[in-house]
Amino acid sequence: MLVNVNAPSVDVEGCVLINVTSTRPIKGRGGLLYNVVDEAGGVEPLTCDAVRDDVFDNPKPNPTLPLTLPLTPILTLTLPLTPFL
Repeated sequence: MLVNVNAPSVDVEGCVLINVTSTRPIKGRGGLLYNVVDEAGGVEPLTCDAVRDDVFDNPKPNPTLPLTLPLTPILTLTLPLTPFL
């Protein structure tokens, strides 16, 4: 199953890829990639033979956006928000 996948080529069997962006081909069998961003480049494929969740293969930190919700006039809750890339 492929949902929101962007890569030069995808050669998978029995895999689930959700919100995956890669600059290199994706290849594998029986794995799951969720929310993966791969900017490594090159011809070596990004493997999909294991479960990977929220993996970032680049040196940049995962960007977050603070979200503040007023719950009552006295209490305010601040939550980190990770945007989809």
